[in-house]
Amino acid sequence: MARFKWRADCFDGVDKAVRSVRTATIQADNADEAAKIAKAHMGSCKRVEVRRVATTAPAQVIYAREELAVKTVSLTEILSWARTTSTAPA
Repeated sequence: MARFKWRADCFDGVDKAVRSVRTATIQADNADEAAKIAKAHMGSCKRVEVRRVATTAPAQVIYAREELAVKTVSLTEILSWARTTSTAPA
């Protein structure tokens, strides 16, 4: 199988406004392999974007930990969850 060049940009923050702190070139057969290599070498970075060199394909974004993903929750959802999980004292 042919080896392709991939560019991995590492970031200290999870938001898109943060500048890349490190860039690496990865040799890999496909996007999955490139993502695994990038994640293994991201160190203390919070996010890495991997894209194939010389293409216009969108970057694959990989986060250091899943809990860094943010979900917006409405007050109604919070109150509903609280009612279903609370227990009355015995």
